[in-house]
Amino acid sequence: MGFPWQLPTRPTGSKTLRVLLLLAALMVVVAACARLVHLEADFPVELTKSGAPLTDEGWFSNAAIRWHLFGYWYLPGDVNRAIMQPTFHLLQWLTFSGLGVSLVSARLTPALMFLGLVALMVSTIRIQAGLVGALVAAALLTTDFHLFAYSRIALLELPMLFFVIASLGLLVTLGSTRPVLGGALAGLAYSWALLTKPTALFALPVLLLVAAMGTDSSRLRVRRSVGFLVSAVLLTGSHYLLGLLFFPQDMPEFWFLISSKVAGGDIGLWERAWSAIRIMGGRDFLLCVAMLPSVLVIVQHWKRTGLARERISIFYLLGAISYFALISSTHYQPVRYFVPFSVLAIGTVSMATAYAIAEKRRPVAIALLLLVGSHIALGSFRIADYLIHPEWSYRDFCEQLAADLGEPLDSTLLMGDIAPQVSMATGIEAISGRVGVETPAWRYQTYRPTHLITRGPIEAKLRSAVPADDDLKLMKTYDVMGNHYDGPVHLYRIVRPAD
Repeated sequence: MGFPWQLPTRPTGSKTLRVLLLLAALMVVVAACARLVHLEADFPVELTKSGAPLTDEGWFSNAAIRWHLFGYWYLPGDVNRAIMQPTFHLLQWLTFSGLGVSLVSARLTPALMFLGLVALMVSTIRIQAGLVGALVAAALLTTDFHLFAYSRIALLELPMLFFVIASLGLLVTLGSTRPVLGGALAGLAYSWALLTKPTALFALPVLLLVAAMGTDSSRLRVRRSVGFLVSAVLLTGSHYLLGLLFFPQDMPEFWFLISSKVAGGDIGLWERAWSAIRIMGGRDFLLCVAMLPSVLVIVQHWKRTGLARERISIFYLLGAISYFALISSTHYQPVRYFVPFSVLAIGTVSMATAYAIAEKRRPVAIALLLLVGSHIALGSFRIADYLIHPEWSYRDFCEQLAADLGEPLDSTLLMGDIAPQVSMATGIEAISGRVGVETPAWRYQTYRPTHLITRGPIEAKLRSAVPADDDLKLMKTYDVMGNHYDGPVHLYRIVRPAD
């Protein structure tokens, strides 16, 4: 077996087919690079009701932001996600080291990682589904509008999946020739996925299955599986142990973030699953429809070839099912949580399309090609429209806020849940508002912020943190992203009696 990224040394098929494949590859390159354009532009607000585009980018990069801007990475009592989820913060640290801290540099990291994810998926899919499957996957990945939008903001779902697919690639390539080394490196890559976002847990049973399957001897498969599992457990477990030993005060927030998504809520398991189906169908309807015949095609292909040779299609199909089951178990289901499912579904549909064409299943192949083509056309149109008509309200808000403060920014401390993200764009020091290890009142009294910044009205939990003797003077109100996320942004100056 050659390396998956190697193209055939001699072209096959007609000249017309080769030209079409070249044009398809060119389209993929253009669509892939399009996500690097206008990185400061507003997130498409119609995609989600969650306020994550105004808060989470700052929380998931704040250790790197603090280190480069202020010389420290850890702030007692605040949001310190880098302790238990260090991978993305370290990647942002590398980016900021070369490019400085800005909205563009922060968003460049996930954008480039998405391009790496596309390359990894193309390389794995091509092993079993050939050039057709690889091109279909690349075209779907680079033109899906939701993936386009979420690959341009500094969230964790796609970087997490990058390391999961890297683990898969190591298992089926290096793991096939050097099982212990390949398994151990795959385990390390999977650990980095877990240390990016714990939802990578969905991939553990599927990757273990991939490691245990194959056409090589049972002894080599066992060695590959043990190498993978030991490596993953050692790195992840030792990191969590160190976090528990050195930062025990921050562990409750980490466990709360995980448990609160599953426990509680007003609906049962079946209602959660139905909610997940409705959300996914609403955001990627054509892809969901294409999944139905794709499952049948892949299962029939397994019957013909045997499961031992189908580790990659097994991963994408069972991985999609495993991830969907994980998300269906939670009562908190923002749209961004479904991004990994879309990626895994694209892998499944791409391989099924290639199988249907190769096995001359004409009706199914035509149906899949129509669905795939429609999805690509619709996504391409939405991406082009977004890039032709960008909006810059968030960038303009940050620039205006820095100007409105009208004082040395190194003496300013912003408090609020959107403050860490504002810090990323302006360089103003910030602490979180409602969210953090300690209470808002503790952070307020300890760090004595100079200004309060809120998305919409001041929430009761944050308002109660301000002593009665302190006065909040409204300085300015800003319209950001059409006030889609809980209303306009308000900036308050904190006036204390001593002032």
